[in-house]
Amino acid sequence: MLGVPDFPVSPMDCALYLLYLLESSKSTSAINCAFYAFKWPHQIAGVDSPTLHPTIIAVEEGALRLVSQPASQRKEPLEVFQLKQLSEKTDFDNLLQLRSLVMFILAFSGFFRSSELCLICSRHVQFSLDLVTIAIEKAKHIN
Repeated sequence: MLGVPDFPVSPMDCALYLLYLLESSKSTSAINCAFYAFKWPHQIAGVDSPTLHPTIIAVEEGALRLVSQPASQRKEPLEVFQLKQLSEKTDFDNLLQLRSLVMFILAFSGFFRSSELCLICSRHVQFSLDLVTIAIEKAKHIN
């Protein structure tokens, strides 16, 4: 024993353990189990539980919120070499393949999302001498 009392548990020790569980298990049940493992013995013993401390409540709520978020389904962006490979394999006599290649290149070069790409009509496209302008009527705005 290092001179640190085992019971009652300090809010700091409780918070550190909950954060450790967040990093190591990433499990809602592990965080809930630990939270109530701190709470119930203190209640039974008639002493203040560290789980009543505002910091512990915030740590528990934040940890549960973090572990309950779905894993990111983010896809990696296309790279130039992939577009080059695709263009080399495209049969330019096949209109379906040609259309797909043009859509990939257009999305890549115009930074379009697939939903924006699907909304492009011929009236949105204007050709100038040295550039092409595409007007998107409805786009996702990032704040």
